[in-house]
Amino acid sequence: MGTEQVYYLDSDHIIAYIHSGVRRNADLGDAFRGFLNKKGTKKSIKFVLPQVAAGEVINYITNEAKVDKTEQEELIKELVCQIQKLKIDLKPAKKEDIRVAKWLLEKEEFTSTTDAVILSQALCDPDSKYLLTTDKVLTGSTLIGNICGGEEIDKLSKKFKEEFDFIDRKNSKLKIKPVTDL
Repeated sequence: MGTEQVYYLDSDHIIAYIHSGVRRNADLGDAFRGFLNKKGTKKSIKFVLPQVAAGEVINYITNEAKVDKTEQEELIKELVCQIQKLKIDLKPAKKEDIRVAKWLLEKEEFTSTTDAVILSQALCDPDSKYLLTTDKVLTGSTLIGNICGGEEIDKLSKKFKEEFDFIDRKNSKLKIKPVTDL
């Protein structure tokens, strides 16, 4: 892929971006828009939205956003529009991603299985540089931090590296943080 930087997006960033009128989404949505205006639309950045995260966004719009049908339709149109405008690559999970997610779910307290799948997709992609998320399980876990940083300082991170030797990070670390921390 050359010098292209690959940024994986969790659903929270997309939700905040397309539905920023909601108070809890406003700061993250503003920060993401600011990032895009500053450097996110450069050709050297490629955004990836795991399909499972896209499903979370649609679930939010249809079940959690507490908006009427007309606004639901507008939010879905906005989602599609932004995917096209930002040239976001929608990626399904592969067999290897699911295998890594299963291992992670057995070792860490995830709030949802989709978070483990999203993380595993970013980990298994040798070109990924960032996973943009506000999820505390992903940003605050020592084990996940060690795995993403290529550290082998504890028994579990060593076991991870041994079991998933097919993961080729090209000597790069995966950084997990919200866009507000970039």
